[in-house]
Parts: sequence; C-alpha cells; structure tokens
Amino acid sequence: MIASITGKLTYIGTDFAVIDVGGIGFRINLPLRLRQALPAVGVEISLYTHMLVREDDISLYGFGSPEEREFFLLLLSVSGVGPKVALAVVSAMPLSAFRTAVLSEDISALTSISGVGNKLARRLVVELKDKLSRGPGAERETGIFDVGDSGPEGDAIRGLMGLGYTSSEAARAVSEAKSELAGGGRAAGANGGPGDEVLSAEVLIREALKVIARKR
Repeated sequence: MIASITGKLTYIGTDFAVIDVGGIGFRINLPLRLRQALPAVGVEISLYTHMLVREDDISLYGFGSPEEREFFLLLLSVSGVGPKVALAVVSAMPLSAFRTAVLSEDISALTSISGVGNKLARRLVVELKDKLSRGPGAERETGIFDVGDSGPEGDAIRGLMGLGYTSSEAARAVSEAKSELAGGGRAAGANGGPGDEVLSAEVLIREALKVIARKR
C-alpha cells in the first residue's frame, strides 16, 4: 500500500502527473482542482495517495490532504461508484459542499457533476446521508476510514484495499474476521502463539477474505 509519495514533478497531463522517485516515474491520477494547483515541472512535491489494484491494472490516485483522500474513499464505498466517478466528484466540489448537497438532497447539484446521473445522485443521498449527517469525524466512526489506524487491523484493512476492495468492505470484513477469531479462540499474534490476544495482519487478511468469499 502506497500511502504517500514525494519526488520531483516531471510531467503534468490533463488529469494526471508523473512524479520521479529515485529514477522511477509514478503516474498519479489527480482531481482537477489539485492538478490545476500543481507547481512548475521540476519542483519536488508530496502527495497523499491511494493505490487501487485490479486484475488488469494498478493505479495510483493522488490528493493534497488526508481529508481529500478520505473523501475519495468515502465515495468508493457507494455501490456503483468507481474511481473515475469518485475523482470527478472530488474535482467538482469540496467535501463541505458535497455534504451540504447530500444532506439537503440537492439532486440538481449532484447531477451537475460529470458522470453523475439522476439514479446515481439519489444513491449517493441514500447511502451517504446518514454517515455525513453525524458531522466532522463521522466517517471514521463508521469504520470507513480506519485505514489510517496503526496496528494489525489498520494494516489488514489497507492490505485488502490494496487488493481492490473498498474501505468499507475491508473494514467490515476485518471486523467480522476479528470477532470470529476471538470467538473461536483462534487468535494468533506476532509470535504466532495460540494464546496471544493480538491478531496479526496476515491472519486478519486471510480470515477477512474468507468472510468476503462466503458473502458472494
């Protein structure tokens, strides 16, 4: 999981930038507002990133702040929303404006975003209104943004997201896996001992994948 990147800006495309890190150029997909705010080529920059792994593609998405990245991940948690649409939403409006549109059920504001039709706009309202109505920090309380947590659970969630699962899918699967392991007395910690109370990320990922497989 690549959570951030620092290097020399070597190229600016229409919706991406290339950053050179130790002689390797990383193509980073960017929200339009961030792309427009980039400095001149040759300047060293730092971005917060999310790596999305698919069967036939590995892509990096860059953001100017952790909050902007979390906004992107929140959008990915909505059924039917892929990275292209999520990036379009982040490009079109800040989280504060998006929250206002969702809470007020302003469908016209949401459909003004490229790639968001009436059906998807209503789905955004249905799936996100409760989460966003809880105010600042509510997203973390839902478990969606536990990706920033330290320890085995956070590592396991980030690992699953690296395999292409959304933050919400990963968080739910890890939570269920942890409960099942604790209930079955199968906890295995860093030392692998059967009585160790701390579950390793590897064990959590393996069991979380089983949880996900059972639901398909």
